[in-house]
Amino acid sequence: MNETKKILIIDDDKEMHLLFESFMGDIDEYELTLCINFDDALDELKRAKGNFDLILTDLVIEGAHYKANVFTAKVHETYPDMKVILFTGFVRDEVCSNYRDFCFVDKLEKPFRRNDLLECINATLAVDAY
Repeated sequence: MNETKKILIIDDDKEMHLLFESFMGDIDEYELTLCINFDDALDELKRAKGNFDLILTDLVIEGAHYKANVFTAKVHETYPDMKVILFTGFVRDEVCSNYRDFCFVDKLEKPFRRNDLLECINATLAVDAY
């Protein structure tokens, strides 16, 4: 039996929450925590003492005063080894174009398929450190 992987997902779109749940909810090895903004995600990380294996975040969150690259920098201040995958529809954005420079381990361009998401997650989780 595989160890459960805790995954924190940040997106302001409730439809995306439903999509992630439909793509991943039936996989016993994944425990999902869904947040609607960066502040909630930082609170969840603190509450869980960083006990997540992976974070997936949208680049732009409505109402946020910063993008996911700033969120990732804040996460890495406390949890420097945390793996973060970026997903976005803004493929021409500098952060998306240079995602590794902003400490993301990988990126997914919206819209993405279930297989693309799972391959990205599994490849990221298979690597011990970045």
